[in-house]
Amino acid sequence: QLDRAGLYLCLMTWISVRLLQTRFKDANPTDPPALLVIGGSVTANVQQPATSITTTNSYDYYRTGGPTNTFVAGPVLPQALYMASVEISYEKRRLFVFGGSSSVNSPGSSIFSIDLANPVAGPWTTLTTSMPGGGMGTKQW
Repeated sequence: QLDRAGLYLCLMTWISVRLLQTRFKDANPTDPPALLVIGGSVTANVQQPATSITTTNSYDYYRTGGPTNTFVAGPVLPQALYMASVEISYEKRRLFVFGGSSSVNSPGSSIFSIDLANPVAGPWTTLTTSMPGGGMGTKQW
């Protein structure tokens, strides 16, 4: 279950993906458009105080325009987090997750990636390089 901030972040990620696919030459044009849900808070109360955030390491994939209307659970993230920044490299065909927070107001600097050739097979890779500073919910580059 996603909180409002998580749904907003998912929608913005989906919009960014669609704009990038139409703006730049896609190296894999047969890949279907999808909504990717990375981490977030699993607390059901959306009126929660910030101290009530319960992070999750879940990763879900939803193929838009597909034959079914279901999310598919992918491999769990190496770390539970919320408010991570997400970027897709069309050249490398990989999804990158930057920073995020595993506890309230504690931005992380880890970078994780997954191969988008089969987005639900995994595994997640933790890059040996980290961000110069922690970040939450912002574009890193």
